[in-house]
Amino acid sequence: MYKNKLFTLIFIFLLNFQYVSAEIISERGEYVLSRDISEKTCFENAKQRALNNAATVLTGEKLKSETIKICEASFENKAQCELYQSSWSVIDSVTRKGSIKIIDEKKVDKNLYINCEVTIEVDLYRTPKPEPNFDFELDLNQSKFLAGYEWSAEDIPLLVNINPYSNKEMFINIFHWSPYIEGKNVARIFPNPQKEKYDGEINLIKKSTLLPRQNSGYSWKHFFPKGHYTDSISQGILVFASKDNIQFSELYTYEKFQEKLLEVSGNDSRTKKAIYVVIEK
Repeated sequence: MYKNKLFTLIFIFLLNFQYVSAEIISERGEYVLSRDISEKTCFENAKQRALNNAATVLTGEKLKSETIKICEASFENKAQCELYQSSWSVIDSVTRKGSIKIIDEKKVDKNLYINCEVTIEVDLYRTPKPEPNFDFELDLNQSKFLAGYEWSAEDIPLLVNINPYSNKEMFINIFHWSPYIEGKNVARIFPNPQKEKYDGEINLIKKSTLLPRQNSGYSWKHFFPKGHYTDSISQGILVFASKDNIQFSELYTYEKFQEKLLEVSGNDSRTKKAIYVVIEK
């Protein structure tokens, strides 16, 4: 009886300790209402920007200049590209407890344009910090890709290079994010679900590895979505490395993926992310 009570107290303490760094943060986000997006999308973007601003308050993370250059060099709306980047950059750094509370939501006439402005209140906390020596370098073969509605031999597929520090063994999972798609828009692309099922694709590495492997029988091709309102789209890559072989689903919504990362992140794991642009040819 005493042991059961002690176990319960320890469990409650650990549960509360997990949220000890949680902070209730109030932040505002704004987004320009243009002809290319609906009012609903404008307010959703403003809310996401407010959430990103709140996460930045907690983590202090800023946009990398390299990514800003990618956004400036694309034909896509720069504000949209940077919104995707900031959303992706904090996905494994913080998570929220409970729902986002909308404090205020309004359209503001700025004379030359109209802003959608949203003020939120959200309970955020930081995810655990990984072990400093368990790390790797992430490189994509390009930051911009040309693509049409159908694949052609001239199109260059995506290649991801992962280089573990000090040849440390690590299990690798790679995820692809298509933010312009509603619903389940985060897909596990390595280990490839089909290859893993039938060929037992191995995701344990300890030296510089280029993925997908040349003998894997598949490639990560790009297709430009039909009917998209811009001439370019931003997409994201996230690499999750861990000492244990953690199992992931094939598809997630952005929010469910954030929850999964919180669940599995810790001292024995590390994530790296990158944004790139696909331009309609």
